[in-house]
Amino acid sequence: MWVVIVLDNPSSGLCGYFRRYLLMLRTNLFAGNVNKKILNDFIERIKESCSSAIVLIQSKKHDLGFELIKCHKADLSIVDLDGFQAIRRTIKTDR
Repeated sequence: MWVVIVLDNPSSGLCGYFRRYLLMLRTNLFAGNVNKKILNDFIERIKESCSSAIVLIQSKKHDLGFELIKCHKADLSIVDLDGFQAIRRTIKTDR
């Protein structure tokens, strides 16, 4: 299963763990092909750490062929627009 992970403020240990299985395309951006067990381990490690991430995975449930998973990102939400998943950022304003 193909996976793309975008990390926000990861620890060096978490990045090192992802580098074992995935290609690091640029800082905090990882991509590769892993099995379901390793993907679940990735998500658990993100949740256990103080990092936050958006994980894009290959999925046959959606028309576009991928699914988004949000981990610890309070200002982001995933919105389903008739089968198309988008990321919405909540902007706090002082009024």
